[in-house]
Amino acid sequence: DDLMPLLETVSRAWVKKEGDDELKKEPMIQLTDFECIINGAHTNCERMRSTMQQVMKEVASPVDPFKLHMPSMLESVAKEISSLLETFTKCRTKYIQLLNWFRLDPNMKSDDFSLMWDDFLVPANIVNNLDARMKKEFAQPAFVQGRSTRAFSV
Repeated sequence: DDLMPLLETVSRAWVKKEGDDELKKEPMIQLTDFECIINGAHTNCERMRSTMQQVMKEVASPVDPFKLHMPSMLESVAKEISSLLETFTKCRTKYIQLLNWFRLDPNMKSDDFSLMWDDFLVPANIVNNLDARMKKEFAQPAFVQGRSTRAFSV
């Protein structure tokens, strides 16, 4: 069960190739994708803070609903984004420590890391060389068909 998070980062599907079923793998998660999204949200939030300050100067009424509610709403969002950024930074740091522990390149992409381990645990070349009966009765149900791969299957 400890390997489940790793195994679930790779999508597996059966494709027909030269008349035979073949296991195709695609990594689903890459840390850099999240980094771009989170940093973009953080940058946009900072822009909104600046815009909010300008707008607040223009709102004359102290009981204006916008003036009463929007600053606290924006601060709430800003706290959530900061928390997300902090969590991502910790995750990235731990990922780099993991790469160092395995003596791997600290610049290795997370999807390459996931695929490397998935290929070690579920080697496509071995699965693809199984006879048709074994593929149908064992490999297809164990490694794709809409269910997550379990440690028992490996």
